[in-house]
Amino acid sequence: MVAPPLPSPPNPNPTTTQPMARAKVPRRPRHQPPGGKKPAPPPSTRIFSPEDDITILEAIADYVAERDKVPRGSEIQVAIKGRSLTQAKYTDAQLYEKVRRLKVYLTPPADPAAAAEARKHELAIKIWGKEKEAPAPAKPKLAKKRRAEPRGFEEMRDLFPNLSATVEKIATSDCGQTYKATFEFMDDEEAAVLEAKVKKLRIKHAKMMITRDALSKRR
Repeated sequence: MVAPPLPSPPNPNPTTTQPMARAKVPRRPRHQPPGGKKPAPPPSTRIFSPEDDITILEAIADYVAERDKVPRGSEIQVAIKGRSLTQAKYTDAQLYEKVRRLKVYLTPPADPAAAAEARKHELAIKIWGKEKEAPAPAKPKLAKKRRAEPRGFEEMRDLFPNLSATVEKIATSDCGQTYKATFEFMDDEEAAVLEAKVKKLRIKHAKMMITRDALSKRR
């Protein structure tokens, strides 16, 4: 008689067919720093208070009414001198930037019933309204003046030596006599302007020649 097979020994490390469940990790809310604390709001960068805005505008409006000009640069400090501001410490650059930004009140306020905004608009118009409405007209170009009678070349040479020397060089060309005759009819104001320009160019040329000679000697 055949003996029945012996049963297999039990497995000391049995495995389960069911996967192990992962431990759930609580999610941190978005945009929230560690620790659960909300970030502190950034510090205010405003230097002057709304009351200061009106005080500054009133001071500049008084300056314009008295001197008929808008203060610029260091004149702004003169305009607000003696006025009481809630901000006692500020730099010149901060004050100039504040005045520049106050021009925004040239635009009528969205809520006309807001007394403070209406007051700022009223003051801004008094200060910059004329600049916005009537820009300074361009200066008309004046026609070049000519003498009725020519002046002698020798006299022009005494008055405008640099310009005369340039005219003499041009006079050797084909159209040189035309330039010379025009020079004798030239108005003093126009000749003085050209004299200054020619003198400046001659000085510049002389400096360039001196520099070139100095460099050539070093070689």
